[in-house]
Parts: sequence; C-alpha cells; structure tokens
Amino acid sequence: FFGDEVSLGRILTLNFGSSVQDFIVSGVASKIPANSSIQFDFLIRFEHSPNFNKLSTSWNAWSAITYIKIADAARQIDLQDKLKLFTKNNYVDMIRTWQILGWINEDEDALKLQLQPLQSVHLDPTVEGGLLTASSPVYAYILTGIGFIVLLIACINFTTLSIGRAESRTMEVGLRKTLGAIKTQLMRQFWGEALLFSLLALLTGIMLVEVFLPVFNTLANKSLSIDYLSGWQTPVVFLALVLFTSMTAGGYPALFLSQYKPVDSLKNRNLFRGRFNLNRSLIVVQFTLSVFLIICTMVMSDQISWLKFRNPGFDKEQVVVIPTNTKDQAGEKLLRLYKEELKGQKNIIAITGNSDGFNKEPGWVSYGSQDGTNWKVNVMRVDEDFVKTFDMEILQGRDFSKEIVSDATSAIVVNEALVKEFDWQNPVGQVFKNFNLLNLKEPEIIGVIKDFNYASLHENVKPLAMVLEPDEAIKYIFVKLSPGAISQSLVLLRESWFEIAPGKLFGYYFLDEEFDMQYRSEQRWLQIISYAAWFAIIIACIGLFGLSALMVSKRTKEIGIRKVLGASVSEIIRLLTGEFALLVLVANLIAWPLAWLAMNNWLQNFAYRIEIGWSLFILAGALVLIISFLTVSSQAIRAALANPVDTLKYE
Repeated sequence: FFGDEVSLGRILTLNFGSSVQDFIVSGVASKIPANSSIQFDFLIRFEHSPNFNKLSTSWNAWSAITYIKIADAARQIDLQDKLKLFTKNNYVDMIRTWQILGWINEDEDALKLQLQPLQSVHLDPTVEGGLLTASSPVYAYILTGIGFIVLLIACINFTTLSIGRAESRTMEVGLRKTLGAIKTQLMRQFWGEALLFSLLALLTGIMLVEVFLPVFNTLANKSLSIDYLSGWQTPVVFLALVLFTSMTAGGYPALFLSQYKPVDSLKNRNLFRGRFNLNRSLIVVQFTLSVFLIICTMVMSDQISWLKFRNPGFDKEQVVVIPTNTKDQAGEKLLRLYKEELKGQKNIIAITGNSDGFNKEPGWVSYGSQDGTNWKVNVMRVDEDFVKTFDMEILQGRDFSKEIVSDATSAIVVNEALVKEFDWQNPVGQVFKNFNLLNLKEPEIIGVIKDFNYASLHENVKPLAMVLEPDEAIKYIFVKLSPGAISQSLVLLRESWFEIAPGKLFGYYFLDEEFDMQYRSEQRWLQIISYAAWFAIIIACIGLFGLSALMVSKRTKEIGIRKVLGASVSEIIRLLTGEFALLVLVANLIAWPLAWLAMNNWLQNFAYRIEIGWSLFILAGALVLIISFLTVSSQAIRAALANPVDTLKYE
C-alpha cells in the first residue's frame, strides 16, 4: 500500500459494504508464518465492527471466537467446569426452546461451551469460525504412508540383493570365522555396511529435498521449509530414520550371512536352500505396494475428474460474478441499475443476482416445524431472472414472475430435496407453516426446481427455498456473456459499474473457475501422490532389475546347456521371466482388496462419488506386469542371445 515509505501514522480507508471508515496505521506486524491458523491483512479493534452495538449485547452472537490465555494450564479443568454454570445461567431459555423444536436432545449437557488448545486447532477440520480453514490431516497421513512405502520397497531391494549376493560372500565369511571372527562381529560388519549406506542415502536425500522442495511447495500450495538446527526434533527424526532403515534393510542379511559354518562356507556347499522363498515373498510385498499405489492414484484421478466435469444442475459457463459488497436493499438497487445500464448490449445474454453466491450454504438458515416434524431449510434470496439465467429445470409449478407483485411477499420456489424431506406428493400450493423471514410470513410454494449444487459437491444437496424478499440483500450479481469477445465484455462491465456506482470498487471472477477451485486442492494432492506412486514403481523395478541380473548370472551354465540341447531364445526368455510374472500376479491378488478398502473409505468424503470398477484393477495389474516383464526380459534376452560356448566356459 505504501511502497518503501513509512506506513506508521498513515490513513487507510476501509469499505465495510454499507459504510466506509478511516483507520490510522498504528503498527506493522512481522510476516505471519504460512502454517499459522491466524492469517490477516489488517487487525482492527472489534468495537469498530459495523454490527458491534447489536452483537455486544447478545449472548447468541456466534460471529466471533473467544481466546482465553490461562495463567496455569492445570486450571483448564476448573475453567471448563465454570463454563457449565455460565451456560446454564445465560442460555437456559434458548436451550429449552431448541429442545422443544428438537434441534438438540434433552440431555443436561446438550449444549455446552468447550475449551480447545489453540495448537490442536490447526489439524482439526471440525473447528469452525474465526480461524483459517484447518489443514486436513488426511493428505499428511497419505504422504507419510507413501513415504514409508517407498522406504520399505527400498529396504526390500537392499535385502533381496544382499541375499542374492550372499553366495559370493560365503568364502569371505568362512575365512573370517576361521581367523577367529565371532557371529556378533560379523553381524556388526553387515549392519555397519547397511548403516553406512543409510547415512549416505540420508545426505543424498537432504540434498534432493533442498532441490525439489520449491517444486513440492508449488504443487502443494505450501511454504514448507526445513530448519535443521532450530531444535532437537529434526536431528532426532533423521537419526531414527537412519537407524530404522539400516536395521530393516540390513537385519536379515546380517543374521543370515553371520550364521554360516566355516566348513560349509569354505567348501561352498549349497547354503541357500529356502532363501529364495524369502526373496520371492519380498518381491511379492514390494509389487503389492506398487500395485496398491497405482490403483489408489487411478481411483483418485477418476473421482476428481468426475467431480470437475459433473453437471451441477445449472449452466455455469460464461458467467461473470460481481460481488456487490452491500447490505439490505442496496444490492437490490445496484442489480436493477446494472440491468438497465447494460440493456440491449449484444454480448450480454442475461443478468441476475442472489444473496449467497455459490459453493457455500446460504447464510440465512430458517427453522420451524410442520405437523410436529422438525425441519431445516436453507434460504436463498434471488431475483426473477435467476432460474432462467442458469437454465435450471422447473419440475412442477412455475418460476417467479415480474408481473405478479405478490411473489415478493407470499411465494417461494423450492428444490427437490425439500420436497423429499417433507414427503410431499403435491408440493405446489402447499403453505409453509412457521416459516418467517422478515416480510415473508408462511409463504405458498409456487414451483419446484430440479436439485442443483449450490454448495460443494462434497455434500448432498440440502433443502432449499428461494425467495424474492426485497429486504434480504443481493450480494452477488451474475452476468451471462455470449461466447467470444470476453475482453471487450469485461471492459463494458467495468465501465458500466462505475456509471451506476462511482467510487465503489469493481471486482469479478468467473463462476466456472470458482467451481474448479473447489477441487484444486485435491488435484494438487493427486499430482503429488501420482509422482510418489511412480517413484515407488521405479525403485521396485530397479531392485527387480538388479535381482534378475543376479539370478541370470547364477543360471548362466544352465542356460548354455539348454541352448546346446535345442532350447530357443523365446523358451529361455519364458523360463527366466515366468517366475517373476507369477510373483507379480500374486501381488495383484493381494493388492486389489487392500486398494478397494482404502479407496472406498476415501470416497466416503464425497457425497457424489464414482463406483470403483474392476477395469481399474485389471489395468493397474497389467501395467505393473508389463513394466516388470520389460525389466526382467532385458536381462533374459541378453542371456538367451549369448553364445553357448562362452556360457559353458563361464565356470
């Protein structure tokens, strides 16, 4: 606002919609950390809120969160107990009314005020009001899980390759034991090797993090950083990670290699009988994890794409949204003036307005009872052109009409969800009992429209009543544009706005872009999880490549004999790849039910969701099978094409 100039003492004029106030800059806060739940551009004393006089005398004002700093944390329980008495003294009438209406149960503690530590708010999505939307811990858990899956696959690779190379180290182990080495010394040697690899991997990982963290922050829309020396937690976590990796990766090889008897080692007896079963099991585990990640990625991708392109029940394309930043009848006046100013413009198809925009529940919620049944309905203030502008489908009755004056004071249009809630067979003509909204008293239903998603697609469409009540504010104006000439139309909208509201800020956004933003977070996480899934598969294939190379080298003489006896190249390839293909098929059979359970649980977060089809499982399985086949066959082809004479001279 002020560039490089001194800001203290300067005046800022803030627009509160219905009023304008001047404020003096009395302080400048340091930059708020990106992970803080408390974010702000300005801090203003609560007394300057336009509604302060009204709210300050009401116990039922829910528009503010109260922060209490306790001198002694141990006294929190005492304070919580005092809040029970406070609630009973100040809310007794309201509690009784709500219990009669059935909104809360008859228990003594049906309504209570609760204390919650501020630190626990950040990852608690149930906390509402007054704070930045809490970070959902779901994706943090998903990323942590993927990280451990990738690490586990790498550990499995280390273990399988160590066992695969064990035969070449039997002579070393025999000589060491002959020269006096005991089992624990050998175990320390092999664990030390694993620890050294883990330390080198940690240093490499830290370098990669520093390189790719900005990319991750862009994908995740975060500002994460790692401060390696600010506290003890980070070094301890790194140390624990290194110890876990070295113990996991080097544990079995250390136990396995150190138990050789010197005589058996020096005579090079077959010490590996049964070890290949372990190798097979580890291969199955790592490809089970890989198939699991691929299926999860595919399901998430299909769900997000389906939501993005799903018809919300109205036409959202080419619609410009202009916030009026007004209250009461000022928004109604702006809408009428805007319509008049833009009348006859060829690029303007229609103009309408409502009280709450889209992608959130309407602010005014009306309660009441009908024939003893408790009900809840969202109320949206619209104008006469709202249904027509958005091409909504009228199922029964009629739309609002400019010619019928009584529609503003005695008529409502409702959605299907409301009709189903009341189980009305013939809703048109029904009178809403106990429905009171300013000048609208017990109105008559004149029409029923097909359900449309006025809130998020994460939720089912809730009962909605649309009204023309003029005392309810029009807070958003919607202008539907004809295709093409968008830039010229926006210039026209801006110029026309300043004609009807000189000095009032003009802001706009496109409705379809707002809908896309609902799922931008899911799309970002989908990208991250996709990269992680492919990273896991690449690591699995690297391990498989190394293991297949060892397996082929151990069967070199066998391959030569088979070729001398007439085996073809294709037969040799089938011989070497067939076992791995079978292991991948087993991995698929294990991964499929696990992935289905995980994704079915994730899809519970969406009111509108896809059905998980078996084609995704087959596609993921086939993809991993092809990748593993190509990985192993590269070694198999090289062995099959080798000259039998050279092969038989191998040993």
